[in-house]
Amino acid sequence: MAAILGAWQPAELDSVFPVARSGHSAVLIGDRMVVFGGHGQLIPQEGRYDGGGEGPTTKYGNTNDVCMISLQNFKAEWLQPSMQMRIKNRVGHQAVNVEGDMYVFGGWAGKTDKYLNFGFLFDMKSQQLMVEDTAGKKEKPKGRRDHTLTLLNGKIYLFGGWNCVESYNDLWTLDFKNKWRWSQVNMVGNIPGPRRGHSATAIGTKLYIFGGIYGYTRFFN
Repeated sequence: MAAILGAWQPAELDSVFPVARSGHSAVLIGDRMVVFGGHGQLIPQEGRYDGGGEGPTTKYGNTNDVCMISLQNFKAEWLQPSMQMRIKNRVGHQAVNVEGDMYVFGGWAGKTDKYLNFGFLFDMKSQQLMVEDTAGKKEKPKGRRDHTLTLLNGKIYLFGGWNCVESYNDLWTLDFKNKWRWSQVNMVGNIPGPRRGHSATAIGTKLYIFGGIYGYTRFFN
């Protein structure tokens, strides 16, 4: 859908992709919207499923595909990551535009891999995926989903999320200009409570957090 002068209008894509899904990420890079992952219809040979044929199947699950949609002509280009890249299917992750490339962190990868505590960078020019290596790093966020990623003051800020048992209200920065180093922020003052499914927006030099849910019944406004 596209909103023009306050009125929503359907934006028909010149493609069968991306297929129906939820819990995905979408970021604006240049004149393209880049959609990654989520839970929805599986594509043959996507992830762990090989149904043969072409186009969507009747099976549903977490996905790991990339779809780039041109906002000039609404044509979509679908990319299926190579299995050798080991990009896990996921839902509830977050993505952000980092100097023209897409960085993705976290998400739920299923009952086996569960909640992911690492990310990857999708190079828009080479269309290659580079997985973040967190092995040996003592300071790094716990695996989670439904958190937020926000680009602010030259760093990526991660806030909140949950792992289905524990909800978080920790704040982390990822310094992508300094060896992609994670650091936890020591917060003071009236600290926002643990939550997931919220929004976080950069306003000037500040991070504005709104909404979300704690547990299953406590909503924030």
